[in-house]
Amino acid sequence: PLCHHDTLPEGVIPWLSNLTGSIVSVEWGYGKENCNSEATCLGFNATEDKLMNVQLTPVEIQEGVRLRFVHADMGVEYSIQPYKVSVESFDSCTADEGIPIVPQPISEPIIIDESLLEVGSNYFI
Repeated sequence: PLCHHDTLPEGVIPWLSNLTGSIVSVEWGYGKENCNSEATCLGFNATEDKLMNVQLTPVEIQEGVRLRFVHADMGVEYSIQPYKVSVESFDSCTADEGIPIVPQPISEPIIIDESLLEVGSNYFI
């Protein structure tokens, strides 16, 4: 069945069919791009907000959209070297068994290769 925008619940954004090849940028740093609770990271509106480890705010993208990590403006130049990791490695905050996205830390934006973005959840440290 077709999904019509006017029948979606409030706040729900419909998937679009013309976004293949577009890029979503995620700021990598400390500040407004971080979250630390189920409410701020996952949008849960529970009576008791459970705290989590500080992390980049999750982003949802549809298949075919590229992901780019850019440096957050923190007033100082710095390099990053993201790793793709399993959910277990993400939860324990270790990149030991992860796949480095770039061979060494760099200070330029990083576009994640499409082969590393599987359908479902993808985790980066």
